[in-house]
Amino acid sequence: MPVRRDAREGTLFLCHVEALSLERQARLLALLQWLDHQHARHTVDSIPRQLFFSSNQPLRKLSASPAFRADLCNRLIAIRFAIPPLRERRDDLALLANFFAQRFSATHSKPVPGLAPLTLPHLNSHPWPGNVRELQGVIHSAALECEGQWIRPIDIPQTFIPVPAEDDPNLDRAILRHINLVLARVEGNKLRAARMLGISRSTLYRLLDAGSSNSTSASALPASN
Repeated sequence: MPVRRDAREGTLFLCHVEALSLERQARLLALLQWLDHQHARHTVDSIPRQLFFSSNQPLRKLSASPAFRADLCNRLIAIRFAIPPLRERRDDLALLANFFAQRFSATHSKPVPGLAPLTLPHLNSHPWPGNVRELQGVIHSAALECEGQWIRPIDIPQTFIPVPAEDDPNLDRAILRHINLVLARVEGNKLRAARMLGISRSTLYRLLDAGSSNSTSASALPASN
């Protein structure tokens, strides 16, 4: 069973294992058994030294249903630790944002070393319902749009709304927040986002314009009081 060359002697991380089909669960279990065999043969130079898995749902609870294999669950939960959502570890925001900017820079050959000084407070005011994946999408879109080397607040996508979702009942902004999550998943690709949302691209642009205008008007109200 082949293993990615760049994962050999390093770390292999698999996310969202709760979404694996039963067929893929069987393949993952076979991979783990094969890795055990390689370790027994002391051929560790050709396989990952560490394997990490992530899940958005408790695997033990899933394994109680036919949706997830109990034997695979037992292998995966031998050592467990919980990672708090991004909104609960704000100290990591700057580190992760700069990391995503630098990775974008290396991948796209565009010098974007990180955030401008005023950008972090702007990002810090957002509740990050989409967690680290949302941050990655926001930084990727901003790095694409920025004209200089440093990501400024003006470079942050218009779909980014720095207001707490749980405290804002406005329907237009709720729709815009959901669109923002989808856009983050597809790294700003509006055509793919429209397809995932089940709407036309023209409807997507209309919703973005309506939500952005509503957000601008609402954010201006407190300043006028």
